[in-house]
Order: sequence, then C-alpha cells, then structure tokens
Amino acid sequence: MLNKNPKITQALLRKYFHYNPTTGEVHRIVRTTRVGNEKKIFKLCKTYSGGYLRTSIHNKHILNHRLAWIYTYGEEPEEIDHINHIKDDNRLVNLRNVTREENNRNTSLRKNSTSGYVGVCYNKVNGTWLAQVQYKGNRVLRKTYKTKAEAITARKKCIKALGFHVNHGV
Repeated sequence: MLNKNPKITQALLRKYFHYNPTTGEVHRIVRTTRVGNEKKIFKLCKTYSGGYLRTSIHNKHILNHRLAWIYTYGEEPEEIDHINHIKDDNRLVNLRNVTREENNRNTSLRKNSTSGYVGVCYNKVNGTWLAQVQYKGNRVLRKTYKTKAEAITARKKCIKALGFHVNHGV
C-alpha cells in the first residue's frame, strides 16, 4: 500500500523544490516532457499565511522557512527564528534553529507599546513605569520606576544577564 502522506525529508524536498539560500526564495520544480528530453520549469512559492510564506507538498502545508531548514540541513527544526524579525525573509543567514524559549527571547516590539520598548509600559493610575521580564516561565523582574528611562535601563540589564538575543525588542 502506498503511503499517501510520506514524511517530509530532505530528499523529498529536493525532488520537488529548489531553495536559494542567498535570496531565500523557494521554487517548485515543475517538469514537462518534450519528445526525447525533459525540461525543468521553476515556479516561485509565494503564498502567505500569517505573514509567513508557505507552500504544500502531498496535501500538507509547510512554511517556507521550515522547508529551507530541512532542505539545507536534512533535519526538522524545533522552531525557526527570523533574526531580523521579517517573516518572509527566508535567507539562510536570517534563520536559526531555536527552542520556543529562545524564540520568545527575540520578540518584536508590539504595535500598541506605550513605551517603545518591549516589557516596559506606563501605568496611568499611579503615573509610574513598569519593567517586566519573564524567563523560563517565571517572572524575574516586575518593578515600577519613576521614569521611563529607569525602567528601560533595568530591563536591559536584566535581559542581558539572562542572555536574550541582541535583537530582542527591536
């Protein structure tokens, strides 16, 4: 009996796709047969899902950054972090295999931020600035400061000591 959903392996991906690590583009290989020879045609995979590029193989969706990792290294990544925070930048230099915890330590600034810095917010009730850091499921910093600068400085010091990624909050 044929396996209708084979495991997505490096060999399977290389059979159906071409990944360019310099540009980050994924192309599907479409084969057409002409009398006596075979011609390869490449079709760019550019379907978006939640800001990420994705494609499908054997009726199974796969995000292009995960495809790129398996295609290049032959192993399934735990999570892929886009170092520069650009979800559709799948150049190999922009991807790193990380744990969920590490990926959370490279969080982008939210659009509704009141401070312009991750983990620092203004408390309108008492007019203070709150600095917060969560690490390995535990809150390691939750303290109020009189000024925004003090709160940001405290948070920066804390996340540096904990080894957060240099792009955290950028």
